[in-house]
Amino acid sequence: MAKNGKQQPIAQALTDRAVAVPMTLWLISVLALAFCLGPPTNLVTGGVQGFFSNGPPRWRAAWALPTQMILMPVLFVLGHRALGSQGPRAWGLQWARERRGPKAWCFVLLFPTWLLLDFLILEDMRPIMLLHHVTCIVAHMIACFPLAAGFGWYFLGVISLEFGSGVCNIFCFGWPWYPLTTYLYFAGMTISNLLACYCAYHWVQTVQSRSGRLIGIVITGVLTVMRQREAHRAFAVST
Repeated sequence: MAKNGKQQPIAQALTDRAVAVPMTLWLISVLALAFCLGPPTNLVTGGVQGFFSNGPPRWRAAWALPTQMILMPVLFVLGHRALGSQGPRAWGLQWARERRGPKAWCFVLLFPTWLLLDFLILEDMRPIMLLHHVTCIVAHMIACFPLAAGFGWYFLGVISLEFGSGVCNIFCFGWPWYPLTTYLYFAGMTISNLLACYCAYHWVQTVQSRSGRLIGIVITGVLTVMRQREAHRAFAVST
């Protein structure tokens, strides 16, 4: 808990072993995985039957899955339990007051770092992906600091969105199981977007800033509509 109600500064969080050690291990592991997966398959583009043929290499889809489908949900569950499982709203209010908790700080630092790694490991990033990454990083900083009261619901919303991105990645490299991966992609993305909208609804109830609520609604709406449209297009083309 915070001492005298003071917030933990980011510099102090970075030097906290409970944050620095897992973040360092994660960074080393993902860079090692990128090095191991990249060279043998760097000429193989992601996609099934030509879909996403101009997207990232197939190895990048496999590289992202452990962080999307395992690490982020585990951080949320452990951080939530550390607060006595009081709910995402209570977590957000606690984070706004104190800025403390190694699991929360790991997420705050991990998500933008993970997106920035794409600029390092991908040789050619599509403009739409560049815009997506920049938007996500800026929105992440706003949600975690100026609009910190909604942190718990924001964290859960990111997990929901990343689940959809995860099933998209399975679709991109899962051609041996085609067309099963097409159905998985469409169903998983639909569930992901619905959950993200549910989290956004509760996030809006927690955040006080009207302009912040508007920005959050617009970003969530645009992301979910575009993601669902791509999933529908993949389903139509692949079945």
